[in-house]
Amino acid sequence: RLYETEFACPECGSRRDMHLTHRIDGSENYLDRTLANFDVPALSIIRARQGKERIYLELTGDRETFFQFQ
Repeated sequence: RLYETEFACPECGSRRDMHLTHRIDGSENYLDRTLANFDVPALSIIRARQGKERIYLELTGDRETFFQFQ
């Protein structure tokens, strides 16, 4: 998520272009970041795809943080 105030480059002031990706091959320089760093909400469901195979991943590993189970 980017806001209008973040579009300007802090060094030169020109408008930055977004670099979007929908593929991860393991060579990316951001693989040490968490999904939260990318603004993926907790308890989300995301889709992963390889070729024609698709799976859905429910991100519930931290659900105890949000819900109290009895």
